[in-house]
Amino acid sequence: MSGPLPGWMAPLTCPAAIVYGRVAAWRIGRMRPRRAPLPVISVGNITAGGVGKSPFVRWLAEALCRDHRHPMIALRGYRAHRRHGSDEANEHRWLLPGVPVVTGADRLAAIERSLAVDDGPDCCILDDGFQHRRLARDLDLVLIDAGRPGLDDRPLPAGWLREPPTALSRADAVIVTRAERVDPALAARIHGLHGAGPIAWTRHAWTGLRRVPAGATAPDAVPAPLDALRGRHVVTLLGIGHPAAFTAQARAAGAIIDRDIPVRDHARYDRRVLRTLREAAGPQRAVLTTQKDWMKLGPLLAGGPGGVEFLVPRLELEFIDGEGALLDRVRRALSESTR
Repeated sequence: MSGPLPGWMAPLTCPAAIVYGRVAAWRIGRMRPRRAPLPVISVGNITAGGVGKSPFVRWLAEALCRDHRHPMIALRGYRAHRRHGSDEANEHRWLLPGVPVVTGADRLAAIERSLAVDDGPDCCILDDGFQHRRLARDLDLVLIDAGRPGLDDRPLPAGWLREPPTALSRADAVIVTRAERVDPALAARIHGLHGAGPIAWTRHAWTGLRRVPAGATAPDAVPAPLDALRGRHVVTLLGIGHPAAFTAQARAAGAIIDRDIPVRDHARYDRRVLRTLREAAGPQRAVLTTQKDWMKLGPLLAGGPGGVEFLVPRLELEFIDGEGALLDRVRRALSESTR
């Protein structure tokens, strides 16, 4: 795997990666975890970029609700905008309307502030928490992307690793995401680092579309079947950490991608982007984008019609193997919590 910076910068990124790895290990080693007033389940990863945490966190929250639990979600709120907040937090609030979502660099303080107002939650999902050792957790879950596991990669910025793969030994369980099948070779590699094979294997499935017609002046989307993508010419706008996985799914669903509008992860949009999309798409193409991006694009339609059709896939987590074992592990951790 190549890192986030161009290869010609290797004379600088390689020494920087050594320093980054040592500093990261030092910071994590010196943190003294503090207990929250409710059980905490951490969901994290060892690589930068998208590994599918958001769909997994939502699956976990829904599973806890089905178990008559009352979860809350705590996350840092990476690149949060002063007015619009964090992309991931807004997406969780949109798709999990009954689940409180709190943000802040000090997750414990954010949790305590929320509980002072609403004492209903009885457990917390720590989104992107593997390196946040200041908050103690009752269960540490780590996600590994089957398409880019990074287990032989280098630390940032030469590679994508946040910390060495040996850090998997700290996890309570490993879950593989974006898998097509159970991979014995990847399972053996994880076993060697973690001490056990993955507890579960999952994939991201598109189960349908949300469609906003051209000329709409409101962000409301109507359901559409996934088959509506077959043979459809589209322009993509993907402000996410791992756009290649999205485009692969789009092509598998039959979409014909004529052009991608390049944007960085967590990009901010204004009405100028609607003009760019209208010019790129024209009358024959739709704009295919993610739920996270649509959360920022949709409100812009209130200022006037976008003049382009938007298609937003509905993304759900599906288990290839291990759902029951993972649920048992989660339930056991919550039942054994000392609070």
